[in-house]
Amino acid sequence: MVVNQQAQLNAPPQPIIVQQVPGPQRSHIRVHAPHTFSGVFTDKGVYDSTPCDFVRNVRNYLVAEEEAAGNPLTGHNKIVLVSTLLDQSAAMWYEQIMADYAEYRQMAD
Repeated sequence: MVVNQQAQLNAPPQPIIVQQVPGPQRSHIRVHAPHTFSGVFTDKGVYDSTPCDFVRNVRNYLVAEEEAAGNPLTGHNKIVLVSTLLDQSAAMWYEQIMADYAEYRQMAD
């Protein structure tokens, strides 16, 4: 038994195979911009610090996407849409934070 465990430890690692679930690929999905972290549209699509229920807004977004698609989204498609929304919004959040910081620094000088 000890020899068998030692052989398993010395064996080269096996590759992890992930099967692709059929559905839209991440690079082919474009989320309707501009969205903010809160999921609320602003005039420029920038971060809105107004407290909002993020989960409720994501749920509403998914319902709107299902209605636009004309059929229910699979669990995989919902995950892809939400992660794409977050990916595309992250750059806007960062740019807004940096712009706010630059404005703050300018006011401090």
